Amino acid sequence: MGCAGTEPLAELVLVLSVIAGLAVIAALSYIPTAREACTEEKRRTRTERDAFASFAGRIAAIEEVSSTPGQAGGGTLLAQSAPDDGSLREVRSAYRETVMGVDHFTEEYDESLAEHMAAEFDESLAVAVCGGASFSPQMRRALVQQGSEARDRRSLLLRALDRELVGLSEADETLSEVEGTLSEIESRPQIRRSFEWLTTSWDRLRELRTRCERLVERRQEEIHGEAIARGPRGRSSLHGYLYQSLPVGHPVLADATATLERLDRIERGVVDGLTRRI
Repeated sequence: MGCAGTEPLAELVLVLSVIAGLAVIAALSYIPTAREACTEEKRRTRTERDAFASFAGRIAAIEEVSSTPGQAGGGTLLAQSAPDDGSLREVRSAYRETVMGVDHFTEEYDESLAEHMAAEFDESLAVAVCGGASFSPQMRRALVQQGSEARDRRSLLLRALDRELVGLSEADETLSEVEGTLSEIESRPQIRRSFEWLTTSWDRLRELRTRCERLVERRQEEIHGEAIARGPRGRSSLHGYLYQSLPVGHPVLADATATLERLDRIERGVVDGLTRRI
């Protein structure tokens, strides 16, 4: 009979453990999605960085044709007095096969060559490539330089994304630990909430609140201090750009706020229990 009597209790403990675990997962509803978005953006950014590097390398290997009259000594980027030479067709092919050849191009940009190059490079250079007559040394230098600059912008963004992934992991760890402790406190049956347990729980809740508030403060500092340069496409905050497809613009703050609200509720219950025993 003794053994039989412990089976329902063991099952109850198991059920409570599962419920507590599900509560933690449900509370942290945005950070996991944010990590997925950040990881995917990192993959795309790395692909674009390599594509621009490949483009610059291919352009550096193209030999320019003889300069047309008026382009001696470098001249202007755009010359319309002669038909398009083969070198310019090579430039356009190189751009399509590298920069526009990334697997997410249509989904993220869906632009023509002229539109995309004008956004990433100088507009005058895009006009020269798409409507010019010859491939000059000046154009080669400009394309290699601006292709390298586009590569470097992606490298900077990659470093920012690495920092963001670290921040998301740290926030996830902190909030998961806090949520786990909250579930433990919340699952304590009312009948077993002694005065000593209540005072101990109060101290634990204060510590948890401090951890959450420090996380929020740190995150707010990161949001105000972090921005990314998107070159000719403008400048926007990293978080606004990265999480524009999410229901919330600041997933860590959203999850931390939900955790603090849950902490408030549990804290009120503990205070009420203490008041009844005084």
